[in-house]
This record gives sequence, structure tokens and C-alpha cells, in this order.
Amino acid sequence: MSVSGAFIQTLTMVDIATGWTECFPLVVREAALVVEALERAQNLFPWPVRGLDFDNDSAFMNDTVVSWCRSHDVEVTRSRAYKKNDQAFVEQKNGAIVRRLVGYGRFEGIDAARSLARLFAAARLHINFFQPSFKLKEKHREGAKMIKRYPATAYERVGHPDLDKASKRRLQESCCTLDPVVLLAMMREAQNELGKRVGSASWNARDNGRATEIDLVAFARELGDGWKQDEQRRYVWDKPVPHRPSMIDAAFLDPGMARRGSAPMRSTRTHPAGSHADSACK
Repeated sequence: MSVSGAFIQTLTMVDIATGWTECFPLVVREAALVVEALERAQNLFPWPVRGLDFDNDSAFMNDTVVSWCRSHDVEVTRSRAYKKNDQAFVEQKNGAIVRRLVGYGRFEGIDAARSLARLFAAARLHINFFQPSFKLKEKHREGAKMIKRYPATAYERVGHPDLDKASKRRLQESCCTLDPVVLLAMMREAQNELGKRVGSASWNARDNGRATEIDLVAFARELGDGWKQDEQRRYVWDKPVPHRPSMIDAAFLDPGMARRGSAPMRSTRTHPAGSHADSACK
């Protein structure tokens, strides 16, 4: 199977009840690779997969994937045509996880897919065990007031009575052995490797297998002041936003001013002292 001319795509799977997320890079849009990713997902999810809700993509709705699901007693449903909101849980994770980690750049080739696999392998542990998501955790009433608590990780929400005690104990043991700083350092290392591919087209793929030692002390020291500076991620390509002419631009009102060399007026916004002009999530 040739992969020339095909871009790597990410298969995102989200558990609606807990928010547990798994991401798998696919070298090409092939049903056999989707089935392979589903088999890996069955081993990675803390509970058995009972049902899958796909969109109407031809990579999912085909004889290979549907037959595999039916042979493994996995219920298959699909979203309505031209209704993107039916996959709101997956689309939210595509923006909050995949786009935040990888950006809008396109990657191709098996070596890049291996780098993405290492990135997602570390990210799944860091996100599912240590990253809280804005999902209702609990609520109770005190008189006429309803108290709601939202921040909770996917690991903290795994308390369903149908989940056996062996799986819960296995999750607790895994959480005790994880270090969020080590996971974050592994994620940054994989992102830097992807940055070399984006920044230099002549990057030697033979450097892909070289093991690099991570200085956790220096990395943790950088995290202390990293939030004060805007995070520079050269592997991320920002989503292009086309410039639209404004009614207050002089060149738009009078096209002759642009030919005469006059600079158009630009609108400016003033922010009071102490206000946050820029959003924290870019």
C-alpha cells in the first residue's frame, strides 16, 4: 500500500459519560487501518466498547468496519446527514486536543505517523488522568440554591457501578505510577520532532530513531516561568484568516487613495487598565 500523496489523519474516540479520549494517527484513509485502530482502542479503554457512533464518512460506513463491529458485538450508529452537531463531543476534542497539540499543519509518511503516535501515547495519559474538562461532576441543592461542581478529570469520573473492581484497581495503580511532568516532557519532545518536519523539508528521517535524554530538572524549571511568555510552538500552523475590508478603511471608501499612496486608516480598540485584551487560549 502506497502512502505517497496522502496526508495523515487522526481518528478520535470519546466516551460521552466520562470524556475519556483516545487518538490514533492514520497514514491513509483505509478501512483496514480503522479496524486496527478500533482493536487498539478496545485494549486502551478501561471498559469494553459496547457501541460506536460514526459520522457518514466512507472510511467508517463500509463493509469492513461495520462487519467487524457486528462480529465483536459492537452496536453501530451514525449521525444524521449534514448535521455536524451530532458529533459535538468528538469535534470539541479535535479542537481542544488534536489542534492544540498538532496545529493545522499537514504531515505525511510513516515516520511522521510514528511521531504522532508517540505524541498521542503520552497525551492520552496526561489528558485522561491529569487534565480536567468542563463537564458536570456533581450537583446538590442547599435550600433554594443549586450547587454545581464541574472540574474533574476523566479518571475521576470513572465510578460507574457496572465497571468491575479489577478495572478500577488497575486504573488506580496506573495513576500512581504516572508523573505529569515526565508525560509533558515526552509530549514536548514529540512536538519538537514534528516541528523539525514542519520547519525543514530536508529533515533527515534517520534521526527519528535516536533516543534523546530528557533533563527533567531543567524542563520543570522552564515550566515555572513559561506561562508568563506566550508559548511559541513552531510546529503549529495557525488557521489562515482572510482579511476582509472594513467600511472605515479609507482605501475601501475611496480606491483612489490607495493608488495615490495614502495609508488607509485602521480601527483601534482600547482596553482599560487591568483588562485582558488577548485570550489565554490561542
